[in-house]
Amino acid sequence: MAVFDVSKFLLEEEVFSSSATKSPEKQREALLKFLVIIAIAISLESLVFIFDAGSKDITTLIYPTFLLIAAILLVVGLGVYQKLTRDEVT
Repeated sequence: MAVFDVSKFLLEEEVFSSSATKSPEKQREALLKFLVIIAIAISLESLVFIFDAGSKDITTLIYPTFLLIAAILLVVGLGVYQKLTRDEVT
């Protein structure tokens, strides 16, 4: 499902739209949308791996945990990016 979402996004952004006429705001939205799709896919995969490792062999639980931590750091990084690049409306 995540592969379908990523391929649909790339098709919409790279094939159907003209990147030369995009404003920086539209490019920022596209980047955020792409990274959110990736973060969701990583989070779901890590949760599946955690439950699989927890039921089979508890010693392999560290690798999916690192994957989940990476997904969390990606979401936090996205939040920081949005905070730093937002337009100040006064």
